[in-house]
Amino acid sequence: MPDVNLEKNPSFDPTKALSPEYLISQESDKVMIQDWCFDITKIENPHQKSRMVWAILQDINLVSEYKIDLSILCNFIEKMRYEYSKNNNPFHNYDHGLSVLHATYYLMTRTSNFDKLTNLALLVSAFGHDAAHTGRTNQFEANMQTELALTYNDRSILESHHASTSFKILRQKDSNILG
Repeated sequence: MPDVNLEKNPSFDPTKALSPEYLISQESDKVMIQDWCFDITKIENPHQKSRMVWAILQDINLVSEYKIDLSILCNFIEKMRYEYSKNNNPFHNYDHGLSVLHATYYLMTRTSNFDKLTNLALLVSAFGHDAAHTGRTNQFEANMQTELALTYNDRSILESHHASTSFKILRQKDSNILG
C-alpha cells in the first residue's frame, strides 16, 4: 500500500457525529481506494474510515449524479456503522463492511461497464451486506429458533436480516441516500 499520511484532522472530536465537513476528500483518499491492498484496519479514526464511503461514491460521480445530500449521507454512514457495531462482532463489523465496499468498488471500476444506478445499487448492497450481523450462522439461528429464524422462516435468515436492516435505514428520511 502506498505510504499515505493518515494524520488526524485537528478539528476531529470523537464525541461528535459524522458531519459533512468530515467528508471533505483528501488526495490520499483517492490513492488509498485505488489500491487493491488498501487495509481499512490501518485507519483508526472512525470519521476517516467513514470518509472512504464518500470517496468511493464521489470517485465515480454518484454523489453528484444522484444529488446525494451530504448530511443525509453522513446519517446513512453513521447508522450503518452503528448497525455493524452494536453486536460487537469481531469479524462481521464496520471494517468488514467497508472492506467489502472497497473490494466491490475496485473490481467494479476495473472489470465492468455498469450504468450509474447499477453501480450505486452494488455499492450500497456491498456496504450493508452484513449489517447487524449476530455473529452466528443461519443454522444456529434456525436450531435455536431465534426471533430472526422465526421472522425469516428459517430461509436465508442472516442474509434477509442484513438486507432488511439496510432497507430500514434507507427508508428513514434522514438517511435515505436514494432520495
